[in-house]
Amino acid sequence: MTDAAIGGKTGVDLDNFKNQVGMISSPIGIYYNSHFLSTLPKNELISGFAEVLKHGLVKSKSYWSKCTNISFDKLNWEEVILGSVEIKCDVVKRDPKETGERRLLNFGHTIGHAIETFMMNQSTPILHGEAVAIGIICESYISTKIAKLSKAELEEITTNISKLFPKIELKESTFLTLIELMRNDKKNISNEINFSLLDSIGKGIFNQSCPEEMIIEALSYYTER
Repeated sequence: MTDAAIGGKTGVDLDNFKNQVGMISSPIGIYYNSHFLSTLPKNELISGFAEVLKHGLVKSKSYWSKCTNISFDKLNWEEVILGSVEIKCDVVKRDPKETGERRLLNFGHTIGHAIETFMMNQSTPILHGEAVAIGIICESYISTKIAKLSKAELEEITTNISKLFPKIELKESTFLTLIELMRNDKKNISNEINFSLLDSIGKGIFNQSCPEEMIIEALSYYTER
């Protein structure tokens, strides 16, 4: 309701890699009914909330604050859905085919998709949002190194994500495997692993690359928290 439904993008996993085949085709209309959310277990609701937090981080500090300054159990889902729909529609209208600004919405997903794929291949799958949450923390760390995100904002992001999402055990021995999975990401440019990062909470940037050593640092930052 807050993310995948908007923008006409479909993706199919292929050969154990995320979203390798798909297309972008805008629908005639999109309908949602927030009452169906009451049928979901809490962990699925939290999983979907990762995309909500992503929207705030890349485009709206006020939306991020609105979604993190209230207890999860007291969120008004109508307001949350509308807030995310407005942000994503605004981006998609300007860049429907993801040639530029829409790439901001991949924040958290470069590392997140690699972790999601790895866990699936290990027969220990985790929810998409749980993987993206790890990606958000790691890519926020990278943002303090090669973008302008402050350490205080990194701590704010890490704290808010960590209190909602379960800690997933990632062993250092798997880091190079994860990096190899990132190399298969469809968003990569010129054989470099492509990231969307943060200059600050509410201000994302895209088409950023960083050395493998920094990705390992970011994964270590997550595991050591």
